[in-house]
Amino acid sequence: MNRARFERSPIVQVTIVLVESKLKDGLDRSFVPEVGGTNFGLNPQMWTPADKSALPTLDDLEKARDSINLVQIDLDIAIEQLAQAQIRVDTLRRDLKKRKAWVALVRRLPFDVLSAIFVWCASVDWDSPVRIVGVCRVWREVILETPTAWSFVDLYSEMPAEGINMFFERSRQVPLHISLPKSTPFELLSSMAHRICCLTLLSLSSLPSNAVFPSTRRLSIPYRRGGMPLSFVNTHRFPALIHLATPSTSVYGASSPSTSNFVFPPLKSWRLCVGLDLSWSANLSLCQNTLVSLSLHDHVKGRLVVKQQILLPALKYLQLFARDTLKREVLDLKTPVLETYTEYVSGTKLMESPIHTDINTAREMRFNNTPSLSYCAGVQRLQLFHSTSNEILAVLQQLAVDSGISPALQIIELVASDRWVTVAPHMDALFETNCSRSRPIRLIVSSDESTLPGVIPVTVRLFTLPLLDLLIHRILQCEDGMPCLDFL
Repeated sequence: MNRARFERSPIVQVTIVLVESKLKDGLDRSFVPEVGGTNFGLNPQMWTPADKSALPTLDDLEKARDSINLVQIDLDIAIEQLAQAQIRVDTLRRDLKKRKAWVALVRRLPFDVLSAIFVWCASVDWDSPVRIVGVCRVWREVILETPTAWSFVDLYSEMPAEGINMFFERSRQVPLHISLPKSTPFELLSSMAHRICCLTLLSLSSLPSNAVFPSTRRLSIPYRRGGMPLSFVNTHRFPALIHLATPSTSVYGASSPSTSNFVFPPLKSWRLCVGLDLSWSANLSLCQNTLVSLSLHDHVKGRLVVKQQILLPALKYLQLFARDTLKREVLDLKTPVLETYTEYVSGTKLMESPIHTDINTAREMRFNNTPSLSYCAGVQRLQLFHSTSNEILAVLQQLAVDSGISPALQIIELVASDRWVTVAPHMDALFETNCSRSRPIRLIVSSDESTLPGVIPVTVRLFTLPLLDLLIHRILQCEDGMPCLDFL
């Protein structure tokens, strides 16, 4: 059927008029075209074959073509309506989002609160300021006026030097916490050396001999094969240094001020690797009068030996990581004002504990084995780290046998990762102990070791492989034991 004959069809004429009127009205949502017949569409008046199983006649073919064209027209109209409806939905959604954003509580947050939130975000995800700056005008103004949020620079990332310099520029004069990879040239930091307050070095060769860090208060050298010369740490290169961490790096070289041509910094804390070089005790004496916190890490079997008695008059916090072959008589430290003592021993052999015995003044103690309480006269809180039931009973038996031992003891804390550990099996022994004491003792269980006063919150990793230490330093700019928090 030709186009002229099709357009003269009464049904087509009526449909065209209806469509044109609706198009002029903006495709009203109430308009639903009625298309088809009882078997093929929505309009019962549209032609349908009397017998669907019969072959169409010439007249049937002509009528079928008319109905097909009508259905196609209605389908196109429906598609257009759908597109218009989708546009309307998108518009409404945008409008709804704007209205909700306008009344959102975050718009009421003052500058200092937003700034603190952005600093926290940057400490978790160091490059988050790059994304925050594109959220809105207000957030951009806040983040650009929060230099601390730009001071967490990860040099292990793939960000080009231009991006790193952008962070340095936007952090203004805020102190920096930097971990310098072996592959990063020092030239990238040379202009920022005066701002570095915390520095972690994985390679000493990356630093030029004339490099000076006037504001660095904390230096960490987690692992260096072959050790580190003591002369590297001096007041000329690190005039403000008070915290040194060399837990897996032996320190060798000049060990006495009279034979050295440098001045060793007056350290307040030192995480010291002992056992790789027996001169560690002489090196320790260089800052014995200023040390407030000391952490000794024994890495070589049977090597933790002090050749001379060392007086540490200001030491308040002592941590000892040792092997089970260490004998008590080899460690001769005098700590007259000690307040906190922790001792971790690896291995399976029985040994005397505590290894360091001048701990009568310590009020807070932590052991991962059974200590002899005769040395713990002043202890008030005793933490037993992953101790067995027999070890716990051994401690309670000491208290029951001698009611005058550890008279100030108030709390025994069982630190266990197993959430099923309870104090129930030990209540009878505890009751018997308390019956003979003037001050009752409480027995509690905790899943995580609470931080003892003054102790660097270092994760216990006894004798870990250097590779793991490097991985941890890659993840954390200032590792677990970060004295940058000024805990002293």
